[in-house]
Amino acid sequence: MNFLGHYYFDRQLQNPLFNTGLSLPDLFTTFNRKWRIRHINAADAPTIKVRFLTEGCCTHLESDRKFHQSSFFNTQGKMLKELLKKYQFDKLPFRPFFLSHILLELLVDRILMKKFPDLLPLYYTDLEKVTQQQMAALQDFLGFSNIDGFWKFFKRFREHQFLFNYQNNKDFTTSINHIFSRVKQPVIQGAYYTVFSQLLSEAEMRLTPEVLNIQHL
Repeated sequence: MNFLGHYYFDRQLQNPLFNTGLSLPDLFTTFNRKWRIRHINAADAPTIKVRFLTEGCCTHLESDRKFHQSSFFNTQGKMLKELLKKYQFDKLPFRPFFLSHILLELLVDRILMKKFPDLLPLYYTDLEKVTQQQMAALQDFLGFSNIDGFWKFFKRFREHQFLFNYQNNKDFTTSINHIFSRVKQPVIQGAYYTVFSQLLSEAEMRLTPEVLNIQHL
């Protein structure tokens, strides 16, 4: 779910189609959990524009694979699990492995947008350059139907620009709760809400130097 992380580490200058493709695997599965890209060859794309979008998707998948096997992911995941235990989020109804994974990915985006304030506006500018026709051609190539439905979802994503909400604890927690609701997990509320804000502040402080030392996702 680290949209900005993929953009920061893998974007190509003057290639908004490729850069948009870097976000599409997560957007596809958010829209429809069955929409997973497997065994696709960008060289088989029908046009150069569809190829750029597909190459971005494939780069996202490869970066995810490397990231989830990296020492950064393992080390910082353990650190976040320790914080979850410290703040008593390590027991049911919470799932520490799932929560630490989501926290790590979203906090990477939060740290990057704070350190590089021009990055997120550039990200959304690239998304705005993709047309409905180009997206429909990509979906046809990937075998994903409901072209109009996904385009409406994509337009809302780029117009609402909700990633800016990651910068403060209240809206960040709301974003976490949206994810939890979508996967039928209990949301953070009540007494846990204030404690979670404290956890976020400590996690960000400890993660920031580590994120800024990453060479690649």
